[in-house]
Amino acid sequence: MEEHKKEEEEPTIFNQPKIKKLPQVGKPMPQETPPLVQNDNLVPKKKSVFILWLLSTITFGIYQAIWYLKRVPEFYNLETRKQLKKKIPLTLLIVDISIIAVLIITPLTISLTDMGNFGQRISTLQLILFTLLIICALLRLFFTIYIAFVSRTIINQALEQKEISIKISGLFTLIFNFLYLQYEINRIIQDREQEPRKGPWIFLSIYILLIVLGIISNFI
Repeated sequence: MEEHKKEEEEPTIFNQPKIKKLPQVGKPMPQETPPLVQNDNLVPKKKSVFILWLLSTITFGIYQAIWYLKRVPEFYNLETRKQLKKKIPLTLLIVDISIIAVLIITPLTISLTDMGNFGQRISTLQLILFTLLIICALLRLFFTIYIAFVSRTIINQALEQKEISIKISGLFTLIFNFLYLQYEINRIIQDREQEPRKGPWIFLSIYILLIVLGIISNFI
């Protein structure tokens, strides 16, 4: 009876009360455990992917960086070899805010008389803003991909600690970024991580279909 009871209490990878019992990988944690690791509640939690997408849309993509900022202490508490540093999502947040600021300021530099005139002369300020926008866009592309794959590595290492051979998809991480990561976190919490992934394939099919329909509509 006691052995059966212990088997029933075996935690899933993100089970909050038992998260500290996950085996460590790589270098052992220091004897003086940082306060960040002492809270067993600091583990990834289940969230609605649709609501996350909605928040990201409403905030013009800014919520993506906020999502990663909130995951920093949770990922750290998993005690994996790879860790997500807080300065990375903070940099992404600054870049996002800069892009929105440039998009707001740029139209203010165009006079009403020059509005819609493609032959108007570009001012020095407009050139600076345009250059800044391109730089920020490239930085955002880099950081969104980089931070997503760092998070993917952390989740994969946490799965290894649980002796689960399945890996988080790199393709879906690249396409859907934090939305896909949250999808996988939800599956792990529900102990469904080894089931076939249906949601990402459905949305990828819809995404491709919309692109094809958009291309066809241009020729009609």
